[in-house]
Amino acid sequence: MKTVSVIGYGEIGSALVQRISDLDGWRLGRVLTRHPVPGLPGHTTEAEAFLGHRADLIIDSAGPDALRDFGPGALSLAPFWSVGAVAMADAAFHARIATVSAQSGHPLRLFACGMANMPLQARKLEITMRGPEIEEPWTGTLSRAVVRWPDRLNTAVAMALNGPGLEATVLTMESGGVDTPHEIDVRAEGDGIRWHSTGPSASRRAPMRRIRSRRCC
Repeated sequence: MKTVSVIGYGEIGSALVQRISDLDGWRLGRVLTRHPVPGLPGHTTEAEAFLGHRADLIIDSAGPDALRDFGPGALSLAPFWSVGAVAMADAAFHARIATVSAQSGHPLRLFACGMANMPLQARKLEITMRGPEIEEPWTGTLSRAVVRWPDRLNTAVAMALNGPGLEATVLTMESGGVDTPHEIDVRAEGDGIRWHSTGPSASRRAPMRRIRSRRCC
């Protein structure tokens, strides 16, 4: 029986906890949350208690702040999966995580919607995001975008890190009204490769079956 611990108990985290409970051969370990959650098995608000519990896998469902705060410690203990890829856009933090991964032998996996079939050898990546929360159009390199939006763009960063990198990735943000659906359009090119994918953004209620991961470190 393998143990999975989870960081966060929001929309993604609560679904993960339920799914783990339904899987044969897996059991829920600790669940780390900011505030008490009455009746939640394995629940704790203390990082020390969370990291002190043995786990075969730790999943961050809370986002980039959780990856920044708990990623190095968690990765030193077990394989670590995260939805907070934008934290890895920081070169110093990326290097720190890579070092911990190499020393522990545990991989970091980053999740993103629609990334499963993206060619890793792509030399150019163009990502267009649409959604009602985008107030004005914007286009530029992803390296510039993460400075402007340091806690968003998890899907885009995960794709770029598994492709040509942030500087070779062009991001376009398209604004829309309140009824604009959350969408992401991705085009990759390089050495005769042309790849295109369009689908719902993982940042807003995308079905969990559509979210895929790739090893980062």
